[in-house]
Amino acid sequence: MAFICPLSHQMMVKMKLWSLLLLAAMVYGCPAYDPPTGVLKIFNASDSAVYVYESCTDSIQMVPELTLFHVIPGMTDAKGRQINPIRSPHYRVNAYAYSEFDGFGSPETRSIPCQNQEYVTFFFIPESIMRTHTWQEICQQQLYHTRIEANLQMLDSLDWVLQYTP
Repeated sequence: MAFICPLSHQMMVKMKLWSLLLLAAMVYGCPAYDPPTGVLKIFNASDSAVYVYESCTDSIQMVPELTLFHVIPGMTDAKGRQINPIRSPHYRVNAYAYSEFDGFGSPETRSIPCQNQEYVTFFFIPESIMRTHTWQEICQQQLYHTRIEANLQMLDSLDWVLQYTP
């Protein structure tokens, strides 16, 4: 014979309240879906690092400015010790390595990130130039090694992988 314990009205109200709170936390507490973006891979086939400036114009501009490294102050390890706060930026491609540039539409429908323009321009600046010149000098003198204007057809034919070869 089973024992049935009737729940009081107060207990039922509390259970419903907790159920609604739990449901609200699950629905509103979950992060929003961030769809994947189209990615362009750039392979550096040289002996040194190269910095890639992506632009919708035909020249290197003052903004956005590329820097050699990013400094992240106050970084510590799990034991509280200071660690190296210097990190490579995403537009730096190491020697014989790939880097990924996002913002090219979606994986299904790739596009050029420049509005009202059929191509995007990539300027490949060797690390030796970045180390020996200011960004203002690089812009004024247009100091870069290679310039590639890429449209959708070109990127599709290259399977969205550009290669820098000095």
